[in-house]
Amino acid sequence: MKAFLKEHFVLIAGLALPIILSAVFFVSANFPMNPIDPPRYKAVFAFNYYYSHNPEYPYRIQISDAGVAELHFLPPKNEANIQHWNLPQLYLFDPQTKKGQQIEMPKIDDLTEPSVQPIPALEGKTLSGLATSPDGFIFREDYRGGGNLMTAIFGGGASGGYRYSFIKDRHRFPIEPDSGIYYGGGKLIGWVTEEKTP
Repeated sequence: MKAFLKEHFVLIAGLALPIILSAVFFVSANFPMNPIDPPRYKAVFAFNYYYSHNPEYPYRIQISDAGVAELHFLPPKNEANIQHWNLPQLYLFDPQTKKGQQIEMPKIDDLTEPSVQPIPALEGKTLSGLATSPDGFIFREDYRGGGNLMTAIFGGGASGGYRYSFIKDRHRFPIEPDSGIYYGGGKLIGWVTEEKTP
């Protein structure tokens, strides 16, 4: 065995070096050496939410000057089009559990008139609509493909899909909707900066 290793040292080194370098890059990219505190603020995200892509989309979630999350409804010019649009799906993400729980949207009784309604499930919560949380995190959506040589060696990437994370200084804290969201279009609505206990 020693003779074989000695005879084929250059070949073995040539094969092993790329794997070792890839492992180093993988570890440095996914496990930063300077740990930071995890996110502290809950966040509200919407999926199946198309207001920025289509002027006919009748729903919009906004944060008032007082920090209250509101559902704005503006009927489309062609009333028949209302049947083509669904309410956005709204989730409240807790960074402590890294999970997102879907919350109920208010019901719109009259689809012919504009309306503005607070979102009852977020009552007592003050939101900030800034892109960055008070403790310096941003929301990131990216697509992870179905795997490659590196994921085959080091794990992960077994199935493709979108993933969502809190990001700060290259540190990634994954977040997951409770029902599993595998399509894109996640939109940050705001960060919960204050929460009144019932």
